[in-house]
Amino acid sequence: MRKGVIVLEIANRSPAARYGYVRPGDEIMNLQNEAMTTVADLLAITQQPWEEWVYRVRRNGRLLDCAVFKNGSAECRVAG
Repeated sequence: MRKGVIVLEIANRSPAARYGYVRPGDEIMNLQNEAMTTVADLLAITQQPWEEWVYRVRRNGRLLDCAVFKNGSAECRVAG
């Protein structure tokens, strides 16, 4: 059984929608090196002040290590 939070939809005017760093169908495995097993886990971290979010996501069967910066830029690479 896999563990993670699956993104079902993205709010139209959200940063994620504008910059595309999270997409419907993505499975967020961890955020800030904390395992994500419930939506509550995810919300607890995203409510904290931040400069950069580092996360691992499963997208289309591939694991990606990603970072999102407060200025809206983002980068992802195949996890290794």
